[in-house]
Amino acid sequence: MAVLQQNGVRVEMRTLSVGDFAWIAKQRVDLGPNIATINSRSRRELIMDYVIERKRIDDLASSLKDRRWDEQKYRLINSGVRKPSYVIEYFGSQTKRGDFGGIKYETLDQAITNAEVDGFAVKRCDSYDDTIRYLTLMTRYLESSFKDKSLYSCSREEMINKEVSNDHFMSYNEFDRNANKITNFTVNEMFLKHLLQIKAISVVKAKVIVENYPTLQSLLDAFSIPETLKEKQNLLSSLKSGLMDRNFGPNLSKKIYNHYCNQSF
Repeated sequence: MAVLQQNGVRVEMRTLSVGDFAWIAKQRVDLGPNIATINSRSRRELIMDYVIERKRIDDLASSLKDRRWDEQKYRLINSGVRKPSYVIEYFGSQTKRGDFGGIKYETLDQAITNAEVDGFAVKRCDSYDDTIRYLTLMTRYLESSFKDKSLYSCSREEMINKEVSNDHFMSYNEFDRNANKITNFTVNEMFLKHLLQIKAISVVKAKVIVENYPTLQSLLDAFSIPETLKEKQNLLSSLKSGLMDRNFGPNLSKKIYNHYCNQSF
């Protein structure tokens, strides 16, 4: 990333299991004249709030076409950072209302809006150069916000459960371990992946369902309890999701019921 370095951004190349860009706070070590003997990577490291995945608009169209988009969002939001983020990169401002890869502009725009509703920070950039400018500004913002502050480590679970204040962050090593684990799916995660194949089920909605019904069998058992068909179809209607904490509603609840209970598995 020579262009970022030209902008005064300190860059270190690493293979991230999730995302394309991340900011790391490193432990300060003051040993006077001997400081040069301390290996930079030996200092403790904290992963900052923002982990960004860069998505060119044609890549987004491809992900929507082969239905990888929701699984990609799941991997990023499940990393544990507070601000999972996307940079959506266009090929010039005139392409913001264009179709790509056989996917209509309206569908692309709705997918981006849905990501914002699901809790992702989204930045739309007109071009590669615009992306570089944004990453430079983000770096300066984080440096100015935290350079004189003491930061503390915490676990992923503490962050997710909001048990710690905003000056606590996961260690980079824990972030990396958790991100690598995402490919080894548990029964719960396999169920979540299956839910994402249903249209109108976002990552956030799927997570809410799995939190209440950890496995497909537990959901099917719950559907079997109500006596009337209407009660069965409305079972999930009062579940809440999204920034506005809205109910799933009867239509989505019925759709999920019909998907699992009106066909053989």
